[in-house]
Amino acid sequence: MAETKAETLDELSEKLRSQLLLIDGKPSDKLARRRTLEALLKVVEAAPVPTEAGDAPSDSPAPEPALPITEVVQCLSDPSERCRELAVSVLSAWLARLTDRRPLWPPLVAALRQRLAAPQPQPAEPSEEVRLQLVRLAGQLVDSDGAQMAPYLDHLVAILAAALADPSPDLKTAACQATGRLARSLPRHFHLQSASLVPPLLRNLAHQRWRVREPCVRALGDVVQFGDNSTVRDAVSHMAQRMFDQVPQVRLAVTEVAGRWLVELPDRYSFFAKILPLLLTSGGAPSGTERGSGHLSLLTRLLQLSGHASPPGWPWLIYSLVLYLVLTATAALSVLTEVLHGFALRQKGRRPFAVAFETSLFGTPHALMWLSLTATLCCSRRRLWAVLQEARRLLADAAVFPSHGTSARRVRHQETALAAAVLMLAILSLMAFGAEMSLFQACSFSTNRCLYKLPVIFALVMFFITFFVIPIKLTLLGCLLSGGYRTVNAELKSMAGDGRLVDGMALRHLRLYYRRLSRCFADGVGAMNAELSLSMFTGTVCQIMFYLFLMACLNDDKLVPKLPLVGVLLVSTLMTLLPPCLVGQRLLDCTSVTRDLLLELDSREPNVVHEVAQFSGTVRRDLDKTAHLSFYRLELSTVLSITSTILTYVIVLVQFYVTEQGLLDPPGPLPELRNATRQLDG
Repeated sequence: MAETKAETLDELSEKLRSQLLLIDGKPSDKLARRRTLEALLKVVEAAPVPTEAGDAPSDSPAPEPALPITEVVQCLSDPSERCRELAVSVLSAWLARLTDRRPLWPPLVAALRQRLAAPQPQPAEPSEEVRLQLVRLAGQLVDSDGAQMAPYLDHLVAILAAALADPSPDLKTAACQATGRLARSLPRHFHLQSASLVPPLLRNLAHQRWRVREPCVRALGDVVQFGDNSTVRDAVSHMAQRMFDQVPQVRLAVTEVAGRWLVELPDRYSFFAKILPLLLTSGGAPSGTERGSGHLSLLTRLLQLSGHASPPGWPWLIYSLVLYLVLTATAALSVLTEVLHGFALRQKGRRPFAVAFETSLFGTPHALMWLSLTATLCCSRRRLWAVLQEARRLLADAAVFPSHGTSARRVRHQETALAAAVLMLAILSLMAFGAEMSLFQACSFSTNRCLYKLPVIFALVMFFITFFVIPIKLTLLGCLLSGGYRTVNAELKSMAGDGRLVDGMALRHLRLYYRRLSRCFADGVGAMNAELSLSMFTGTVCQIMFYLFLMACLNDDKLVPKLPLVGVLLVSTLMTLLPPCLVGQRLLDCTSVTRDLLLELDSREPNVVHEVAQFSGTVRRDLDKTAHLSFYRLELSTVLSITSTILTYVIVLVQFYVTEQGLLDPPGPLPELRNATRQLDG
């Protein structure tokens, strides 16, 4: 059987050799080459796989059928992609069946380097699938004979370094796995070439796919452990950044690598101060489920029940739609009631200005509130849920920095205070609407009236509370992110006050964390842009109505009956204008402190200068754009500007009103004399 197979291989070898002869500088028919390679692959796959006892190369190996190695390796450069794939498959199958693979090493390693790591901008192999097969073939070579591949270490390292820089994620993953196996196979020689593998591995640690980051972390652990100890500092800094990773598999890989370094790393005692924080941080880090959802706080459940922030899924969507329909019916009923009341007053001969006073501008605030809730349902419901989850992850990630000063207990207290504020608003709204609609009098006169007014009052309270949650959820986002901003400033203050050179990698990690904070707040404001703009515009209208109602009530001595309505307008003004501007002002103040601290850093090293420049550019951009909202800027000066403008026009309006009504005329005959003078002039 062996002789028949040998004869078959000889025939195929001769056929392939003749087909590779150049005719006018080009090889012969590619279809014939493909068929020959397919036949070779069938013959090789039919050969038995050697047992484990025969895997090691022997000094006197048994005679084996000769594969046309030179010709098959030459097919790796074939113009046809299919022929190249078949050539790789033939070599892989033959490599698994040889007991003495040493004759295959020189041509195969040289061909792999020529196809993957040639000194040119693009790899010689244009096909991504073939490059992946070649990298897997290199990994197979390392698995089979890695312990004896020391003479080819520089070639293998060059191949893997080029593969790690390849844009294909699958190829990066295969290269990371092969790199780890190569480091473990040649522990005595690997340190000679390990430094060239560290930079591409560090770059891949930030890859967008976690299935690349996780094997990259493990490969970096092997490269550092069996390589040069001078790379430990850079590796630890990048590993610390991976403790921010949202995927638990990546954080688990960092933990395992750090633990192995503490036990097996040569000269490990010199690096305990850098490796131990990784292990301690991972021990206190929550799991993926806890970081993603965890125990929902009271305020988070309130956001879900009010339809302002809910996870994806049909049940929550249906619930939000039903709640929106109820709120829409409440708003429509309220606006319709005010409009009909206004028409009735006009038919009685009341002036339009007085009718607008009596009907709250024909229900305009309720219509604006309904528009804000519509924007919540359409634009920000699901987006804000994702933003809040990211903000909680950022708060948990702040524990990695030594200067973190924000605890989960503090945030829980702030959330409890916000939930208590919502409850207080509900009680005040219930009292105000009950007093305005004379609930107690209605219940004392008739049970039917009481049963009619109670659902209406509860619907109005639910409508107003749902509207007031808009600024409260922005306040919650600000509370979650302000802890991260304080951590950044504390870390920068520590760097600036030590009087020593700044660590460039530590500053880079801090900059990346700050960028995540900035992006999270920008995403939150972007998700709430429409509803925040409408709610702040509603607050502006409510402020105008508050001043006008107050003046009118003081003039007519009817302040007490209108006191509930005036109180609702005042609360609406304060709730819609103050919290967003306070949150924006707070984060702007933290950003200003960050800018000042960056100016105090000792940035003499080139890498530190580069990081400080990038950090400063990010901070300057945030100072210009962080608190920007369509027609408003989230600063306290915005509230002052709106209030001063409204007061100016109210004062002018009051002056016209007083002059027209003659309220400034002194007592005595002077008014009669003035009227007589006017009649004579007429």
